[in-house]
Amino acid sequence: MSLTINKHLFAAYCGLISSGYSLTDLSDSDIRALYNRIQKIEFDSEISDYFSFAKTNTIDINPYYPRGSDLSAACFFLENDIIEYIDFLRFCNSPSANDEEFIKWIKSLKEPLEFIENHSDFDLLFAMYKELVNNRFSDIDSQLCGFQNKIKKFNDCNVQFVFAPNLLQSKYLADFVFKDNTLYIISTSFSQTAVAHEYFHILLNGKMGLLRKLIKRINIDDFLNKDTMIKFGYMYDDSLNSRINAMEDCIIRAMCGVVMEDKDIESYCKTNIQCGFVGVPAMIEKINEIDFTQLNINDIISKMTESY
Repeated sequence: MSLTINKHLFAAYCGLISSGYSLTDLSDSDIRALYNRIQKIEFDSEISDYFSFAKTNTIDINPYYPRGSDLSAACFFLENDIIEYIDFLRFCNSPSANDEEFIKWIKSLKEPLEFIENHSDFDLLFAMYKELVNNRFSDIDSQLCGFQNKIKKFNDCNVQFVFAPNLLQSKYLADFVFKDNTLYIISTSFSQTAVAHEYFHILLNGKMGLLRKLIKRINIDDFLNKDTMIKFGYMYDDSLNSRINAMEDCIIRAMCGVVMEDKDIESYCKTNIQCGFVGVPAMIEKINEIDFTQLNINDIISKMTESY
């Protein structure tokens, strides 16, 4: 596991803050001080206008869904062909992949980022940010001691893990980028659960056919509270594809529960139920009854859901 500080990501959030972004954790005094300094920078109005497009207001708890997360991911693809970035959005099932307005907007991201990064105040702010990040995450390697072996029991994918902190985004949000066989975890704080969650998304990529069969076999209401999940943005609507995506996330959350410390399981299950993933506790119990190290991922999913 390594740490990277993405300058473009920091610049993008400077732009978002200039446009009114208010999901930053201002209860953290160090982050609040940095946020306030960014707010005082007088960027051209074109900058705030550009980044204001990221606000969709489709979900109350995250008015920047999905463009905020997709903007973060774009900061890791600036040197790549736009097709590679769009392929990644499709990999994530992001609706932005088919949003022509968004694609047109993100294609012009380099220019506003260059403007921000060339601003006279930027280098000092970025230096402050790097110092803050390095002080907070100096022990990343020790936090992951033995953890990679634990999650790879499900399937030994040869994936490199990189933590890419973003202290300016919502503390409740974790994003990821997967490119060149490297998984970048984007979050305000390091969480083993977040690493496992994104790793399992990669593991389940390409399992759409299996999940379609599963949805026909089970009673979806045993796993998902659809009204709650639509409210919190885990489901876009009640369509088949939306239910499949939500079911995939429910399975992943159960798999994460298996690799967590036991003392955290009760609160973890409670949080998932509150978010609408009502099937997580039962699936955790089910997977703990089997020797998942001897099964492929298809068999694991079937075993986790076979009693429904």
